[in-house]
Amino acid sequence: MRKRFIRLGSLLAFLAVILGAFGAHGLEGKITPDQIDTFKTGVEYQFFHAFAILIVALLIHYRKTSFLPLSAWTFFIGILLFSGSLYAFTFFAFFDLAAPVWIGPITPLGGTLFIVGWGLLFLSTFQQSTYVKKDK
Repeated sequence: MRKRFIRLGSLLAFLAVILGAFGAHGLEGKITPDQIDTFKTGVEYQFFHAFAILIVALLIHYRKTSFLPLSAWTFFIGILLFSGSLYAFTFFAFFDLAAPVWIGPITPLGGTLFIVGWGLLFLSTFQQSTYVKKDK
């Protein structure tokens, strides 16, 4: 489980760097500054929560609780919904298309999942760890 979250968090951070570079260099002059800010917000939140997934991966090494993996998965789904919807808005603007109306409600749902993920991380500190140290 720990390796899975290290891989997931590092991949999401890797993609955030690429998307950030694209936003800084590939979108300039092609969409409005407000739309670029929307894209940057998606990148920033992806970064924050990719690092949160990495932190959870490290915590899982020392503490085995049921809320830690749930927290990481919630952060991941939050990234998909929150950042993904902001990227979609930018994509539609870039191609001068109208965004479907169903994309709008996805953004706050992703934000809510971020809040839930942080809450689960907090609650994990109250759970008894099932980690058993093995003698070598």
